[in-house]
Amino acid sequence: MKTMTLEEENLALRLEVGRLSRLCDLLREECSVGFRHGLVRRSPIQPAAQQQPTRSLLDL
Repeated sequence: MKTMTLEEENLALRLEVGRLSRLCDLLREECSVGFRHGLVRRSPIQPAAQQQPTRSLLDL
C-alpha cells in the first residue's frame, strides 16, 4: 500500500471538506424550504442550535 505524501493528503482533505461543505449547504437549503412550507417545525422546548463560525483549513 502506497503511503500518501503530505501534499496528496492535504489535497484529499481539501476535497473531502469541499464535499462536506456542499452537503451542509444542501441540507441547510432543504431545512429552510421545509420551515417555509411548514413541513418541519422546531420544538418550542429546544431552541435552534447556534451556528458556529466556519474555519478554513488554513486556521488549523
